[in-house]
Amino acid sequence: MSETGKPDGIPPADQLEAIPFGGVGPAIDFANLSKEMSIQQQVPKLKVAVKNYLSARMAEAMTQSGGVSAQEAKFRCSQLQLMARHSLKAMNAAAPPAEGGGEVGESWRQATSAEGAKTADLFGKHLIDAPEFAPAVEEALKLVVAGAASTATKDSDTEEALLFFKRFAATANDDPEELRDVCWSDDWQGALRRRTLKREEAAKQRVADEASGAGGGINQVRNFVEEMNEM
Repeated sequence: MSETGKPDGIPPADQLEAIPFGGVGPAIDFANLSKEMSIQQQVPKLKVAVKNYLSARMAEAMTQSGGVSAQEAKFRCSQLQLMARHSLKAMNAAAPPAEGGGEVGESWRQATSAEGAKTADLFGKHLIDAPEFAPAVEEALKLVVAGAASTATKDSDTEEALLFFKRFAATANDDPEELRDVCWSDDWQGALRRRTLKREEAAKQRVADEASGAGGGINQVRNFVEEMNEM
């Protein structure tokens, strides 16, 4: 027994940062492990943020003015949903850099080395901010679209998918569409609800003038977003 009252052989707390469990095997760096866990605990996750972004974009498509028919708006929503699926698949398929990237890069490498791991389910805004992430996703996105699109639509779908991802990623920083609160804030559910209610009011106003207007638009948006939960 030591003078501090602790059993002999137990190191002080400031020396517990990197010790092997049971005295065998590689050392566990608790300081870095804590940082990696913090990175992965960030919410909302990428998958949730993409769905939030999709919901806002679809609500806009279903309630926009300018003579767009309900049929055209629904087709646009279908395309948005497809681009969101492509983006999520590309995020999960994107390969982290072999080295570098700091704490986020190391956490990304370790997380994706596990079988069945999905990047979009594990990480939040930290990864969007990593400079290596967007280029890796864009390369993966080209392959995802090439494997899913027909020859006739491959080029246009690739351009649209890349634009969707870039606009989504921009919400984390420049936010030209003013959707940061919807995608990334702690109160993203409230932000999305307020934005949707605002669009619903706009839709109701249009329905007064258009018998086939956007009255069913918000429900269509909700149905599409529910389908995203199955991904």
